[in-house]
Amino acid sequence: MSHSIMLGNRLRSARTRKGLSLHQVELQTNGVFKASIVGAYERGERSISVRRLSMLVDLYGTTVARIIAPVSNTKTNADSGEGVRIHLPSVSNLPNRQRIVVQRFIDHIKQRRGDPASEVLTLRGEDLLTIACVLGVSEDVLSHTIQHGSVTS
Repeated sequence: MSHSIMLGNRLRSARTRKGLSLHQVELQTNGVFKASIVGAYERGERSISVRRLSMLVDLYGTTVARIIAPVSNTKTNADSGEGVRIHLPSVSNLPNRQRIVVQRFIDHIKQRRGDPASEVLTLRGEDLLTIACVLGVSEDVLSHTIQHGSVTS
């Protein structure tokens, strides 16, 4: 089963635990999340950005980590507390879509850690897991290839 489908199943589970229909999600978000789009996320037919995933899990009363943690069926870097050190200028070598996602996430992490000027950042296990899930790749693939200019599934 693909990461997108597993993520979608977890989103559907969180939504139904909250007692929300797809239509109710659309209403409660004032149309920010159309029922058809949420359904596509849940079926794994459409990718979801980190920002939108965060917004949905907030509505569902859970966390990104809870939603994506079960996606991997092997021990993850998030489980072990390990991370990957990234030389930040190398992020500019990623293809456009991947670069935008990774850069936005890194900027958020740097701001939260209060270290905006650093050129090296250690992505913690959960950080790495979140980015990998959004890009639809494994943590191993992400940690290995982010330094080499592409992230492929």
